[in-house]
Amino acid sequence: MVNQRKAGAMLSYVDMFLGILLGMINVPIILKFVSLGDYGVYVALGSLISVMGILDFGFAGTMIRYYTKSLTLHDEKKQENTLATGAIIYALISVITVIVGFVIYPMIERFFEVSLTPSELSLAQKMFVIMVINFVLSISTNVYNAAIAAHERFVFTSLLNIVKALMNPILVYVLLYATENIMMVVIVHTAINIIGIVAKIYYSNFKLKVKIKFHYVDKELFAAISAFAFFIFLNMIMDKIYWQTDSLILTAVAGSTVVAVYGIASTLTRYYLNFSSNIASLFLPKITKISSVTDDMQELNSIFLRIGRIQYIIIMLILTGFIIFGKEFIFAWVGHEFNDAYYFSLILMIPLIVPLIQNTGISILQAKNKHKFRSIVYFFIAILNIAASIPLAKIYGGYGCAAATAGSLILGQWIIINIYYKNKIGLNIGHFFKEILSMTTPILLTGALFYYLNSFVIVDGYLLLIPKILAYCAAYFLIAGKFSFNDYERQTFMGLFNKVLRRKSK
Repeated sequence: MVNQRKAGAMLSYVDMFLGILLGMINVPIILKFVSLGDYGVYVALGSLISVMGILDFGFAGTMIRYYTKSLTLHDEKKQENTLATGAIIYALISVITVIVGFVIYPMIERFFEVSLTPSELSLAQKMFVIMVINFVLSISTNVYNAAIAAHERFVFTSLLNIVKALMNPILVYVLLYATENIMMVVIVHTAINIIGIVAKIYYSNFKLKVKIKFHYVDKELFAAISAFAFFIFLNMIMDKIYWQTDSLILTAVAGSTVVAVYGIASTLTRYYLNFSSNIASLFLPKITKISSVTDDMQELNSIFLRIGRIQYIIIMLILTGFIIFGKEFIFAWVGHEFNDAYYFSLILMIPLIVPLIQNTGISILQAKNKHKFRSIVYFFIAILNIAASIPLAKIYGGYGCAAATAGSLILGQWIIINIYYKNKIGLNIGHFFKEILSMTTPILLTGALFYYLNSFVIVDGYLLLIPKILAYCAAYFLIAGKFSFNDYERQTFMGLFNKVLRRKSK
């Protein structure tokens, strides 16, 4: 399985970058053929269905955990029973989802009637029906995702995701060109999802020889669901509230056009989040192993700081680069009418600096079985985010929503969680931020210099924008590498650059 892990890890990064690239291609394709209002409805309904994703209740991770355990013990009866139990659970969730869908459907018109036109309301209801069907199909077959993950077939999963990602913009373009109907986007997503589901079922049944058969009531599995999934569920709720409810609130109080613009900012922020998560995943296995076998906080603090510094280098490159070139990029990408998306993005991205450079703290909490506090705190902070977003959105529109989300991030992930890290876990938070601040001045000065220089060479298109971005990346690593990096970081990044150069020379 080592080759599967290595190849799967490489393909997962291909999948990530391809997903970002094709996602960015997809947005202007859609906007080329449909109105801003229709796109806003699509964004809002996508957020609503994403919020319904909490109906998974955090079972996916628990299923993988227990099916993997039965595989390790070579207990075929338990393997079959675990998957059968999961299938029953997901069937019940599917029924709950359909019931929730029936409840929400008539509420769409009442909730959005002030802000949407009659045609947009009709579009929203049609989209909702197809999206619910798509969601039910996905969740009812989640047991196959668990089986494939437990068998560590990472290459198959990554390749399937890559194929689906490539199919999406091609089909969207063809159907939108023929119809100019935003519904085609939802239909394409559903069709591609069905193809993926069929592929997973075939692979599980005929390649992995997976069998699903109910033998007995597994009390241990149900107890695990109660004990572990609950706090995962809280984290899911927090994530959805932070990043999905803004679009719904804006749709209700500000209209579909504002949602379309805010949706661009949300998309960019999601890419920003995903990139950091992929960086953290390279180090998480080592963190988990060390923190689970020792209480030596000196070693854990060293790793926490070392990884945090590397993440800070990458995050600040992305953030300062967006500050300098982000407005030009948005204009080239989706047009000048999305000018506010630049400012929405900055309001959301800047408060994310701290949580994104402290991702490894999460694995330390989990290894020490102290993650419950984090889940509970973030749940209540997410509720506070909704409470603040509604009145602020009524007054300030997208800026109000972004400010409420940013404020809740600062309260929960800057202040409360760092107090907990320091006082209850034993992480040296003061030293951590002292080290981070010591790196900051050269980075900010480099960014400020390029921001000033770039003001003389504003471009409208990718032709000159890409060389400017590459020049900034080179200057960033040269200056920050000289004045902000330590020896370990210089070796790490120089090693990556040397590998790239060696491969190009071959």
